[in-house]
Amino acid sequence: MSQDNNDCGCACAAPAAETAATERAVYRRPLYTVTESAEAFDLDVLVPGVEKQGVALSLDDGVLAITATRTATAPEGWRPLRREIPAEDYRLALRLNVPVDEGRIEATVADGVLRVRLPKAEEVKPRQIQVR
Repeated sequence: MSQDNNDCGCACAAPAAETAATERAVYRRPLYTVTESAEAFDLDVLVPGVEKQGVALSLDDGVLAITATRTATAPEGWRPLRREIPAEDYRLALRLNVPVDEGRIEATVADGVLRVRLPKAEEVKPRQIQVR
């Protein structure tokens, strides 16, 4: 970041266009939690400020890839005077060591948390074996 026209030596006074370009080039790895039940894996990913439209998930060759974008917006007719909550891009890639039922994967975003349910494939679910 350029420090021109910045008397205090901090990055807060860098030109807005340059600041936005620099911040958007960095991807953050979001915090997450994975839990397991007999039926599925549940993944909770912290993506504060991200809307449903800003989330993309893909599953390719056993790797779940998540990207999420938080945009910096102001209500119509308003202009921001100071912005300390930047637009951010999140990326997370997790290798799945157990086959999942790709057709039944579900994802929702609410209150800054992306919840992904990864149902286990039938062949790896625990099952009862009847003794004869």
